[in-house]
Amino acid sequence: MDRTDPLTRSHRAQPLYRQSFFYTPEGLLFLEGNVCHDGLGCFSNLPPYNGPNRPLNTQPQSPATIQTKFFLYTRCNSSSGEELQITQSGVVGLGDSCYDGNKDTKFVTHGFMHNASFLWVQDLVRELILNEDLNVIAVDWGIGAKPPYVQAVSNTRVVGAQIAQLILLLIRETNATIGQFHLIGHSLGAHTSGYAGKRLSGLGRISGMDPSDPLFRDTDISVRLDPSDALFVDVIHSDSATLESPDMGNRQPSGHVDFYPNDGKKQPHCPPATPGMNVCSHMAAVYFFTESINSHCPFKAYPCASAQDFGKGRCLRCSRANCSTMGYHAYKHIARGSFYLETQASAPYCNYHYEVNITANNRVNGRLLFGFNGTTGTLQLFVCLAILTPRFRRSQSITGFTTGEIQTVCKYPNNRKRDISY
Repeated sequence: MDRTDPLTRSHRAQPLYRQSFFYTPEGLLFLEGNVCHDGLGCFSNLPPYNGPNRPLNTQPQSPATIQTKFFLYTRCNSSSGEELQITQSGVVGLGDSCYDGNKDTKFVTHGFMHNASFLWVQDLVRELILNEDLNVIAVDWGIGAKPPYVQAVSNTRVVGAQIAQLILLLIRETNATIGQFHLIGHSLGAHTSGYAGKRLSGLGRISGMDPSDPLFRDTDISVRLDPSDALFVDVIHSDSATLESPDMGNRQPSGHVDFYPNDGKKQPHCPPATPGMNVCSHMAAVYFFTESINSHCPFKAYPCASAQDFGKGRCLRCSRANCSTMGYHAYKHIARGSFYLETQASAPYCNYHYEVNITANNRVNGRLLFGFNGTTGTLQLFVCLAILTPRFRRSQSITGFTTGEIQTVCKYPNNRKRDISY
C-alpha cells in the first residue's frame, strides 16, 4: 500500500517524462508534447487531447498567467468572499477564515468569458448558503477563460488540477473528508470540475450545467466530464448540440443522471437565436439549478426513450424509484439514466406534469373542458377529441405551475358524462 501523502501522490499522477526538455521564458518546463507546472504535474497535448474530434489544440497556460482565485463564502461572510491562496506550505487565509471542515463544501466554477463576479455565480452562492450551513468556494479563472476559446479549453485542465490541489490541502488541514465535496460547474466549468474529479478518489458529487460541446463532443472520457469523475454526477442539458444544430452544450450523456428540460434545447423562455449562439438556452441550466435549490416545486423528471415520446405523454407514469428531480436535489433519488421534463416560459421555471386519459363510451367528437383544482390554484384545459369511437382511449399530457399538486378534477356541465370516462 502506498502510504505517502495523498497530495504528493496526486502530483505524481502525471509523471515527468524522461525526454529532451528546455525552459521557456515563462520558466515552464517543456517536454515533447507536454508542459509541466510545479505542484500540478504535466499536461500533454497529444492524443486523446488531440485527434479527429479535437483538431484544434494548444498547451494550457501557466497558473501565473491564468491567475485562478478562490473565494470562500459561508453564513458568517455571505456577502463578501474570503480569498484562499494555494502555496507550497498550505492554504494562506484558511486559519483566519470561516471555513469549517465539519461542514460540506461546494465549489462553483464558471465557464468561457465569465468570472466569479457574474450575477449568476453570486445568486447560486447565496441560494446554496440559504439552503444549508456550508462552505461555498467560488472559483474565478476569468483571465484564463478569455478568448480564444481553444486556449480557454486547454486552461480548464490546469484549473481543474488547482481545484483538486485545494481540496487535498483542505482535507489535510481540516477535518474535511473527500465525500463532503461537491463541484458545480457551468459550460467549460463543468469539464473543469471533471478534471478535478479525475485527480481525486471518492469525490462526492459533480453537477454539470450544460457542459460545453465544441472540442468535447465524442472525445475520450479522460477529456470530458464523465460519470467516473465522482461518486455521483448529475448533468442538465439546456442547449444541447446535434449534427444539425451546432449549439453550445453537449447532448451526449455525461453523468449518472442526465436531464433534458424541453428536449435539452431551445428553451421556451428564450428568443430565437442563430444556431451556435443561443446564450440564453446555454445559461438556462444555471437558472434551473439555482431555482431548484430552495423551490417547493420539485422539478420532477421522467425516464423516457426519447423526447418525442415524452412530448406525446407516454412517460408520465413512474414510481419514486425510477423518477428523479432535476437540479440540486437529484442526489436524493436512486434512479439513473436520461430524464425529461418541461419548464415554464418564464421564472419560476418549475412545472408540474399531468396526464389526462379519456375513453369514449359512445361515438363523440368536439372538445372537453376540464378544471384542475390544485394546492396553489386552478387550471382550465380544453381536450380536443376529434372523433372518438367506443372504447378508444386518448391521452394528453399537460403542465402547469400555478396548480401545484392536483387535488380534484372537474368536467364542466357542457360535457356529456355518459359519453366519456376519464
